[in-house]
Amino acid sequence: MAHPEQTGPIAGSSMGPVSGQDDEPPLDPAVERVRRKLVRLLLWSFGIMILGLIAVFSTIVYRINATGPGEQAATTIGSQTGALSGELLEAEIELPAGAQIVSTSLDGRHMLVHLTIAGPASGQRVSQLIVVDIADGRIIRRFNLPERNKN
Repeated sequence: MAHPEQTGPIAGSSMGPVSGQDDEPPLDPAVERVRRKLVRLLLWSFGIMILGLIAVFSTIVYRINATGPGEQAATTIGSQTGALSGELLEAEIELPAGAQIVSTSLDGRHMLVHLTIAGPASGQRVSQLIVVDIADGRIIRRFNLPERNKN
């Protein structure tokens, strides 16, 4: 049985009397100012973090719902090349004399052509990469691939 001087909720516990008030003494005024500043800092930080999250989510929603430049470019390319209408696209690409096409690859409105051409020494072949705009057959970039020494 609990003794009358033990007023805590559990007999033998070190808890003080159960009441609606805190028995802590008021804080020193300097400590109270620091506590208030920390609470203010916490609220400002929380508010800025919430604004940041709102900005991130609104950007995600905007990008999902907005018509992106990729969709517009695909429509433009299709109309330029005749791919959407089923027309046959023909273009001439001027290649160096004696060039042999090794492989080709398409990426959107560009085509990469890997070819070999005659090198400076007889019997030697030099590799070259050419990037072509498929809308008009214009060569955009030309890359020479130097041959590595085979040892």
